[in-house]
Amino acid sequence: MEEHLNITSLAELMILSNTPYYLFKNFSKEESIKALSDKYSSVSLINALVKYFTIEEKTFEDSVIIYSIVIALMFKPYKEVSEFFRDLDESKITWGNYFKDIFFSKVRSESVFSIEEGYKIQSYNTGNEVATNNTTKLKQEPKIIVVEE
Repeated sequence: MEEHLNITSLAELMILSNTPYYLFKNFSKEESIKALSDKYSSVSLINALVKYFTIEEKTFEDSVIIYSIVIALMFKPYKEVSEFFRDLDESKITWGNYFKDIFFSKVRSESVFSIEEGYKIQSYNTGNEVATNNTTKLKQEPKIIVVEE
């Protein structure tokens, strides 16, 4: 796995990181992190991470690899890694709670839909509506989020 990482570049970024979000933001832009996420399954990455967690005296390079794997896991599907991030805390990795928060803050709600401006809905069924007198009334108001690009 290490052979796929640009350890020199990642080590420089890690030295400059003074917050977990800075580390996440810059590691996420690194192509070798994305390649690691694409090349290996979630299970393989988690197994490799467990191996690195058990090293008693970690080198700086080991720490770079650990953070690289954690951030590579953030690119994986939610269902595959959510349990891992739920259990991630400071006892396993420094800033573990912060990475957990970053991961869960980036998850999109499954009840939020993106639609283009001007799009009209003809009919839909979400199980959230009650029919009365040929009209449909929602039991709960939907959230509408407008994102300008």
